[in-house]
Amino acid sequence: MAQSIFSRRELKRKFLGLRNERPKAEPGRALVLIGEDAPIVLYPGQSISPGEAVWGKYDTVYEVDITQKQLDFQISSPAKGGVWEFTVRFSGSYQVSDPIRVVNESIQDPTPMLELVIKDTISQVTQQFDIEDGETARLAVRGQLEKGLTKDVPFRFSAIFIELEPDQEAKEYLREQRRQKRQAVLIKGTEEVLVAQGSIEKLKRQMQREGEEEMVDHYEKILDKGITSILAQQLAQNPDNAPQITNFLLQLHQQDVDGKVQLLQTMVDNDLIEDWQLRDLVDNVVHSATTSPLQSTPKLSSDVKGALPANKVDEVTKEAVEKREESSEAND
Repeated sequence: MAQSIFSRRELKRKFLGLRNERPKAEPGRALVLIGEDAPIVLYPGQSISPGEAVWGKYDTVYEVDITQKQLDFQISSPAKGGVWEFTVRFSGSYQVSDPIRVVNESIQDPTPMLELVIKDTISQVTQQFDIEDGETARLAVRGQLEKGLTKDVPFRFSAIFIELEPDQEAKEYLREQRRQKRQAVLIKGTEEVLVAQGSIEKLKRQMQREGEEEMVDHYEKILDKGITSILAQQLAQNPDNAPQITNFLLQLHQQDVDGKVQLLQTMVDNDLIEDWQLRDLVDNVVHSATTSPLQSTPKLSSDVKGALPANKVDEVTKEAVEKREESSEAND
């Protein structure tokens, strides 16, 4: 059982029954004097006058602890609609603000009462917010607690700290909602990539139908735009290799696009990417797929990897490569 925050004793009587003890409040304590006159409160360093001691006819003194105390607890509080709940961790300091009320209401251990009132205050705020709006709800809860509780209590709070987040079940729900939303974005982007890949296949067939002279002329223009020196030497030595080099570039381009899509899929599955990052990266992949592979040498998906935390790059890249290899083996 918690220790009471106040104690009671009778004032000492002296000659002729006059109750003329003059108690003095010590540091960290407030005294509530009860008698025929209205109760009076003495704070540290204060005492009653000789006249008040005699004529006030005070016969009882309550010593109330007014030092700051710590209150910490965790509760579940409903979100809007009542389906999901927030987990709320409260921490704050409190002290007696009205010693007379503490005595009159006989509040010996304020902890249960304060937890109940604070929980009610928090609940009235959180049920106005959707489970997705955790940070907004946290700020609103803190603001309300600093403004006042739903019930007037003879205590004041300071140094209030609030942590608020969806409970575990709600976290799983939100994670799945995010995954589905991002999956939809990725699927749409993949469809755009497939359309672009169809254009590439059309380009490939068109190039295979072109005559040797036109092919060499076409590759001379391509070489001016950045094909590597090795491919340039191959074409210079033997223009007949143009179809094979074209196929090689197309394969590299396809592997690069597939790798980027698989890496994005892995990031979505592991909840490692924000919505705005996903949209930008999908646009980059689509742009890559719609860019002729003969205009630039495909590169590793550094633009995709740049969106990952540094400690996740190798892990996620490895997982994406393994999935792509498994897919290739299955197709073979």
